[in-house]
This record gives sequence, C-alpha cells and structure tokens, in this order.
Amino acid sequence: MAATGMSSRLPGSLRWASCAAYTVLVFLLSTMPSSSFPEVGFLQVPGMDKLVHFLMYGGYVGLACWAAFPEGKARWGRAAVIVAYCSMFGLCMEVLQLVLRPGDRSFSLGDAAANLLGAGVAVGVFILVPGPWKSRGRGAETD
Repeated sequence: MAATGMSSRLPGSLRWASCAAYTVLVFLLSTMPSSSFPEVGFLQVPGMDKLVHFLMYGGYVGLACWAAFPEGKARWGRAAVIVAYCSMFGLCMEVLQLVLRPGDRSFSLGDAAANLLGAGVAVGVFILVPGPWKSRGRGAETD
C-alpha cells in the first residue's frame, strides 16, 4: 500500500479555508499603515522587504498548490494558473497601497517582481522536489 501525502488526510474544504485565511492575512499586511510594523533590526536592511515579499508569495503559492493538488500530483497548467493568480493578487495589493495609504505606502515594481519570483520558485519546488505533500510514486503531469 502506497503512503499518502499529508494533504490527502485533510478535507478539501479545510485546505481551501487555509488559502482563504492566508489571502486575508496577505491583504491585511499589504494594506496596513507602515507604522504598524515593528522596526526590527534585520527588517531595516536595504532590500529585506523584497525577501519578505518573495517568502510571502512563495508561501501563498505553496499553500494554494497544497490545496489544489491533494495527492501531490501537480499539473503544470493548473500550477501556472495558481502562479498567475497569486502574482496578479500581489500586483493588485501594490495598487491598493496607493489608493488606501497614499503618502504612506507606495507601488513598487520591485515588490511585484519579488512576488512573482517567490511564486515561481514555490511552484517549481512543489512540482519538482519530493516532499511530504506528495504521494509516493507521483510527480508532475502535463495538462
């Protein structure tokens, strides 16, 4: 009997609810006033916000892939849609910062690029690297 991936043990509704909760978290973090964030030493390093964006959107795509492919058997086409959706969401968050927090938060192509890069790396890891999210003997398929 083949071992199953960890996501097949959880109901799909719980996996998708996790994605929805993460979406709300990303929205809130993206639209909060900058004064709400602590001035932690390592976050003051120039460019560190790009790493935060990379990790935040990598996590977003990883979670969405975990929900979309419960047996870990990812399809490149659907995975590309997930990357596109999460990246467009990130772009919308950049625009919303201009609308909701003018003078405080700003639109950044660098942040949008970090979002896209994090999303792309995460989907590649999900599809190509064996891990607990996959059933044994399964891999990526083409659509």
